[in-house]
Amino acid sequence: MNHRLSCAVLLVLSACSPTYLPPDDQSPTGSVQRLGNWAEEDTDGVGTHRVAADVLNVRTRTGVAFDVAEQGQQLVLTTGSFPSNGSTFYEVVFKGGALDGSTGWVAGQYLLYSELEICRASTTSVRDPADLSRVIATARAGDAMFVTSRTVRNTGTNRYFQGSVRGVEGWVTTDHLCAPGSAGGAAIGNVAAALLDLHDDGTTVLWDQTFGRFDGASPLDNLGDAAAGRPALTSCYGGAPCDEVYLDEGLLDGMYALASDYGHSYFVTAIAGASHSAGSLHYAGRAFDLDEIDGVRITGNTAATRAFMNECWALGAVEVFGPSNDPVGHADHLHCAW
Repeated sequence: MNHRLSCAVLLVLSACSPTYLPPDDQSPTGSVQRLGNWAEEDTDGVGTHRVAADVLNVRTRTGVAFDVAEQGQQLVLTTGSFPSNGSTFYEVVFKGGALDGSTGWVAGQYLLYSELEICRASTTSVRDPADLSRVIATARAGDAMFVTSRTVRNTGTNRYFQGSVRGVEGWVTTDHLCAPGSAGGAAIGNVAAALLDLHDDGTTVLWDQTFGRFDGASPLDNLGDAAAGRPALTSCYGGAPCDEVYLDEGLLDGMYALASDYGHSYFVTAIAGASHSAGSLHYAGRAFDLDEIDGVRITGNTAATRAFMNECWALGAVEVFGPSNDPVGHADHLHCAW
């Protein structure tokens, strides 16, 4: 199957980008910043946190300390947990700082909830705490959201965090949340511009269309918008949401490192554009697809495709699909998401 003539069907891992908790005097009136972790029954332990202690031991699954995390270190909880010596230990992936990309186990009582930001859409609905079907306010991109409850609602279609946005208490879908300052900004624009430079000199190729459509959502369009500090467009056909989204910093860093650090050239067929499965990380600006590595089209499971997939994992990707692990959906292309 020629991937440039078809669209990928993708899985999704829902997780928020990590960030810092604001000082107590910046918290909105009535907000309670809680210790601990997200409600396991609703989220399988996935959530955004920071280290609250001055230092925190990072342990192996058997409890052996092998590193320390400093106060303020960002992290995301995975689904793993186990009780030990009166504490519950959670498997985490560290984001940013000296431990960036490392995985280990930490005690939950030393973690704090985080401030998030409305960023995945220009506007989003704030829903009634008692009735998710009723919209009580509209939040705009850039608004801060302070988490105020341990409970996370999972409707089967969306996950919702409860918090305070502009003084209004309500629920916001997690798809529209990220770390403050991570949507747009100079750093993201600079990396996007560097990726455009790689395209200009032929190191990478950013497709200028969306599978035969010129809808402003091609990889070349997406990175052009990101370089200018604008949200990228998604497509408006098939299951695509016809929306706009800021590209994720981890995604852009990963794409750049695959060329600059690993020396690859590759052909990008989709970033935020094209039609994918509902909830795809493409629509969150966190994934890219490619169907050619170092001048060779992907036609099945090879050493080159497996090596590229491993490099995506090493760069902190949370989803990596290809012929070796999804031969039906990804026989002719790779998918890496952050």
